[in-house]
Amino acid sequence: MTFSLALDRPSGRGLALHYADAGTGTATSGADYEEILPDTLFFEPGETTKSIDVMVLGDTLQELDETVVLQLSSLDSTLLAVPEALMTGRIRDDDGDDLVPSFGDASVPPQRWIRACEIRALQLPPAEGGDPPLTYGLAPALPSGLKFDAKRRTVAGTPRQEQPVTTYRYTATDADGDSATLSFTTQVDLLDCRFEIEELEADGPEENQAPEVVSAIASKSMDVASQPVVVDLSAHFRDPDGDPLRYSAVSAATRSVRAETAGNTLTIGALAVGESLVTLRATDPGGAEVEQSFMVTVEASRVDRARALKRSLATFGRAVGTETVEAIAGRLGAADDGPGAMGEAHLQVGGRSLSCVGIDKRCDLAKLARQAAGALGLRMSQGTGGNLASALWAA
Repeated sequence: MTFSLALDRPSGRGLALHYADAGTGTATSGADYEEILPDTLFFEPGETTKSIDVMVLGDTLQELDETVVLQLSSLDSTLLAVPEALMTGRIRDDDGDDLVPSFGDASVPPQRWIRACEIRALQLPPAEGGDPPLTYGLAPALPSGLKFDAKRRTVAGTPRQEQPVTTYRYTATDADGDSATLSFTTQVDLLDCRFEIEELEADGPEENQAPEVVSAIASKSMDVASQPVVVDLSAHFRDPDGDPLRYSAVSAATRSVRAETAGNTLTIGALAVGESLVTLRATDPGGAEVEQSFMVTVEASRVDRARALKRSLATFGRAVGTETVEAIAGRLGAADDGPGAMGEAHLQVGGRSLSCVGIDKRCDLAKLARQAAGALGLRMSQGTGGNLASALWAA
């Protein structure tokens, strides 16, 4: 009886499945089938099928079909959706038939082993039928260091001597002497493990190579109103082994600059005026990585800069206008005593003649201030009187 197991898809790593006799079937261990010892199946990377063979013991009793239940367990959800599961096999009643052992369509592929290298245990198939119990043998003798376990039907160990291609006869014999034979070949090469490893390394490096920086990412300058900047990272990183790379990005000043990755793309967003060092990391499937960094500067938007410049120029114009008018008043010798101050003086400004003489022949400083402002292209608010230091200017 053979229990067949199959993964729905290959795995990139080794998987272990434990099994044992659940003891809940209708067949009796030791009477209807050979004792099932707890054991473990190993799925190698990429391997999808395995089988568990159970030796059925024949009898001459007329009875119904019987069942054998295996308990399967694994902590790896890749194998089982739950930690434990049951698998049932059926023993069909064939009493009255001539019971002769048979290996059916089973075969054993040629084996090639390396001296001083421990071999992966070779599991030999069980025979079906025959008068129980069945006993197994293997001839001729195995090379020194290898052992055949007749109960588990396995060959394991570490060969210590060279052996040319040799044909082995694997035999199942029942209680009345009927037998079935399966043949396969083995060979043990003179090479040792160390030589084999050196030979494999000579064929090409198996070590994972770290990703590389192809070109540096230039510093970026943005303003707070800019659209996000997108960078194609595949133009700046490469993997010597051709493996796909996974990217991550970190902004040192997250209040000013936002940095995010998606696939091979980096997106940089401006949040506030400031600077930030952005660090990119490229990682390959083997965990090797490489980094590079660049600066991002965020400035105020053009509209904000224009408004700030206008405010600065207005403030500057008011200060210069006030100081200029007061200087003119001082040049004319006018006293800042308010309207009606006595005296007469003239000054040329911008091709115009300024006079502080009013209608009543007195020096009108307010009038003088307005003349000076007009000559300089400035406006002065009305009602300031002759006190130029308190004059209010509008840009």
